[in-house]
Amino acid sequence: MLLGLDKIIEYFKNNVIRVVSINKNIVGFIIYEDALWWDGNLRFVDEIVVTRAFQEKGIGELLMNYIENDARRKKFSRMQLSSHVKAKAFGFYKHLGYNENGFHRLEKKI
Repeated sequence: MLLGLDKIIEYFKNNVIRVVSINKNIVGFIIYEDALWWDGNLRFVDEIVVTRAFQEKGIGELLMNYIENDARRKKFSRMQLSSHVKAKAFGFYKHLGYNENGFHRLEKKI
């Protein structure tokens, strides 16, 4: 189920959302949050979405580069995100220089 933009904005109201639009149509967006961590400022990518028609055309890389450069200017120590190892995006993140850091997300169904 796709959420409308209003629902996305409501859900992520305390985060930053950056959007790429072409001819007034949203073709991609990234949602992130900044936090102070024990070893410095951290930027965490919550979501990155590019519409299927615009995937593999540089939109995702444009979004990631934009927020990485902004984080560098603000002297952040690192960026983090989560991805399933079998997801197509996992290879994309590896291509951009992201590495597994030893942390694993744990889950318990209740």
